[in-house]
Amino acid sequence: MTIRHSLRFAITAVFLFSGCSPQRPKTTIIVYHAAVFEPVVRDLYPSAARELSLTIRAETGSSGHLIRRHVELGRRCDLLLSADPSFFRSLGQGRFPWYLVWLADEMVLAVGVRAPHPDWAERDWVAALRAPGIRLGRSDEQISPAGLYTLRIWERMERRGYTGLSAELRQKTSLVADDISTLAARLKTGDLDYAFLFRSAAYMHEIRFIALDPDLNFSKETSDGYPSIRFAASIPTDAAQPQAAEALLRWLIRPERQEWNDRGFRSLPLLFFGSRADYARFADMAAYGGEP
Repeated sequence: MTIRHSLRFAITAVFLFSGCSPQRPKTTIIVYHAAVFEPVVRDLYPSAARELSLTIRAETGSSGHLIRRHVELGRRCDLLLSADPSFFRSLGQGRFPWYLVWLADEMVLAVGVRAPHPDWAERDWVAALRAPGIRLGRSDEQISPAGLYTLRIWERMERRGYTGLSAELRQKTSLVADDISTLAARLKTGDLDYAFLFRSAAYMHEIRFIALDPDLNFSKETSDGYPSIRFAASIPTDAAQPQAAEALLRWLIRPERQEWNDRGFRSLPLLFFGSRADYARFADMAAYGGEP
């Protein structure tokens, strides 16, 4: 039976620091970041707050929920880091007209600490997942990019000849979570056996994982029209502190920052998508990628 968790927006932290000059007032900004970024930004925000003289109030959750929180619930953010750039357009209702892409990732099959048949899964993960009693988890494809890519992996395997695989694995799914952090926690406690995650999530949560074929892991554009995995950031048009948000965005994604690569992500040359007018202020740091 599928369990659907209620909306979960964990308040990550409120960073208050006294290292800046008392003559320089601090600006408070609200940052929403997808769960996949959590371990990295948790370490980066304190330094950013000190250097930029900011108070950073951060919340984490699935990309879809975060955008809907801003747009539909009226709980505004100043900066949003998403695990799927397409959500800015599909869910943003025009309030996120541009975005900057700076990271890439790939999908892997994560293995729980009590998972049966891990060595078998290394050789033939389809057969291992079809074995009786397997507890499979996935994130909600409506709000979580990793959940959407999970379903695409199953569909692609069906086209390889594994007839009925998608329906079978949906039936075997014992947990549909709001975001990948929940899946990672259940894998580590042994409450789940397998789940498809971003490689960075498995890496940062120290979870064993099985690499997928390059034509399955979405590390690059595909011949059947599916996009590769790219992560992006945007400042909404109704941000209360757009200048402070831009300063923090530049600080987080500057090319020399190695923390992302050290935690399993793959840095990309900065690429801006949006109007030429919006691009003008980022032309010093990013190439132009066109309209979203």
